[in-house]
Amino acid sequence: MQINKYQILLQIVDNGSIKKASESLGYTQSAVSQALKSIEDEFGIKVLVRKKNGIRLTSEGEQIMPYVRSICNTESYLHQKIDSLKGVFAGNISIGAYHSVAATILPQMIKEFNELHPKIRFHIYEGDFFDIEDWIHDGKVDFGFLSIDEFKQFQTIPLVEDPMVAVVSPESVDARKELFDINLFNDREVIALNEHRDRELFRIFRNNGIKTITKYEVEEYETVIGMVANGLGIGLLPAMSVKDSDNVVCIPTDPYYYRRIGIVLRDLDRAPSAVRAFVDYAEKRYR
Repeated sequence: MQINKYQILLQIVDNGSIKKASESLGYTQSAVSQALKSIEDEFGIKVLVRKKNGIRLTSEGEQIMPYVRSICNTESYLHQKIDSLKGVFAGNISIGAYHSVAATILPQMIKEFNELHPKIRFHIYEGDFFDIEDWIHDGKVDFGFLSIDEFKQFQTIPLVEDPMVAVVSPESVDARKELFDINLFNDREVIALNEHRDRELFRIFRNNGIKTITKYEVEEYETVIGMVANGLGIGLLPAMSVKDSDNVVCIPTDPYYYRRIGIVLRDLDRAPSAVRAFVDYAEKRYR
């Protein structure tokens, strides 16, 4: 497929810079900049502005990007359909996922799927719950891998349970517990992401009447793990996020809690054939 200027614009926006877009596309920065200028000349409006920390959309650019993305997606779907009619199973699949999912279950799934369909190309975007929700809504990704319990407006396909575990320092008084009473969070220093980033933890706390205020509020699960390892408090994290951490102790909670990880997408019936094939493979793998 020949990359047109709309796809170049999409790459600039998704990568946040002309340099990264040019590297992704294999073009020179000059060629990418010229394509951007051509688009802005054609539209008669400024689409992007350069800032010290990268590039951002203007207010006009934000309004037109859903249409640009739709054009690019439609062109991609067209070529996938043509390939399928010719008996060639090819195309692109864009996935949004939590970092913990992208680092644990996705690599093996993609490896196995690629053995069946080697001509499929993958784009993986990592973000939090709200990032992925926006990407699905805007069409930046074909589907998301994330906790599915709070989605109403999208189609959801459950795949696997990810247990919630209490994460404690090996030197703490709790390290030898076989089960961690969830109510003990009322009596401990708690390290957590904010509620915007970690809905599961705060939902569990509310359901159990836990009133504790987090002692330390951080941005990433890795930071929680590092601070717990240094004895600053305890955390309540999905097991996937601490799978390879040997500097903390993970204890199942009492009662048992988990997040359901699955596929979230707008409409499977209208999705490209490559996406439908991947979803079908995923369902069979975890059935």
